[in-house]
Amino acid sequence: MEITSTGGSILDGCQHSRIERESFSIAYVEAIQRRGHIAKFYSPSFSVLLNSVLPPPFTHRDQTEEWYGLDNAIVEFDRNGRVVSALVGAHQASSLLGVRDLEYRTIYMGTLNAKAIENKLSIYLFRDTELRTL
Repeated sequence: MEITSTGGSILDGCQHSRIERESFSIAYVEAIQRRGHIAKFYSPSFSVLLNSVLPPPFTHRDQTEEWYGLDNAIVEFDRNGRVVSALVGAHQASSLLGVRDLEYRTIYMGTLNAKAIENKLSIYLFRDTELRTL
């Protein structure tokens, strides 16, 4: 994964993966902070786990390939430490008519998604894969 530094954003001062530099992700973190919630940045291995417990943004078909661990994940927590939402990335390549590489950013929110994350992923996974608080 390419690692570069950014300039002029709320995520300054650290090395960032591509998901951190995207305007979509920056707006997501800013919205979390405006609500008085906490945004935490997780390793790509945690992104794989999140994608395994949440419905994918695409359908697997013949002649497609999917990757879930290429990007980091960002998870929103309320003041009580409960999951509110999660931003994850996924990629899909298709060779049906030429080759297409599609990159997805999905924000999973709502009680059902938050409960799925909390109930299916151990607290130790959250702790062991957290890189930093944003």
